[in-house]
Amino acid sequence: MGNNVNWKQPVKLDDIETNFNSLDEELKSLDGWDFIIVRGPAGIGKTYGSLEWAKVKSHDAFVQECSGDMGFFDLVGSWMFDGQAGAVYQAGIVASAMMNAQNGKPTLLVMDEINLLPQTVLKDIGSIFDFRKAVETPIGRIYGNGNLKIVGTANSEQESAGFELDVALQSRATIFTLDAKEMSKRLLKAGMVDELTAKLIAETDGIFSLREAQQVLALSPIYGPQKAMKIVVNKFTNDERKKVVTNAVIAVLGEERGRKLI
Repeated sequence: MGNNVNWKQPVKLDDIETNFNSLDEELKSLDGWDFIIVRGPAGIGKTYGSLEWAKVKSHDAFVQECSGDMGFFDLVGSWMFDGQAGAVYQAGIVASAMMNAQNGKPTLLVMDEINLLPQTVLKDIGSIFDFRKAVETPIGRIYGNGNLKIVGTANSEQESAGFELDVALQSRATIFTLDAKEMSKRLLKAGMVDELTAKLIAETDGIFSLREAQQVLALSPIYGPQKAMKIVVNKFTNDERKKVVTNAVIAVLGEERGRKLI
């Protein structure tokens, strides 16, 4: 499956800190299972924890952010003109990860927000999730053999309203649901957040998440911590979510200090 193929490359894991405490038993279960789905509030480290596992276990990692407008060829790839009266197969993430595994390399495929994928696409690539570990591509069938692990991530049920997990996926995967309060403890234990951020994640049930904490941290050197917090809190366009975060900041920091920050 040769010279006229452009394969996607694994992501670089140089910046991943290998604390391996943020998803504990959920990701350790990949040692015994080939396909798991991790559910929980957005931004609490589901994808990061998967990449952490890959680095600890010396797996090549391929990451796909899923969406509802994806088709089969977005994930598997298709023939493209090469500009010289020929064609080259531009492989998608799924095909590239499968080929990496078929070549004998331990491989982790992360499908971020897997619940957003259309059922038609899941049907077309469904054989990668079961005992077959195979996918049909324009250049033939590729097998993951025993070298492929798959992690799907999905936001909490409240955040995923209207985009529930496909029934077939549920039947094939080991599913773990993460509670924001428990997750905040793990992130603190892993050194990924400070105590204040952990409390805000727990108090807001994950609405203020690791993602928001990182935004505050990135903006603080430019605007100072007070304005940075205001910018991040004000990004919530949903009034109810903004109210939850505002009340949590006041509850955690106290009335006087909390009001100053928001």
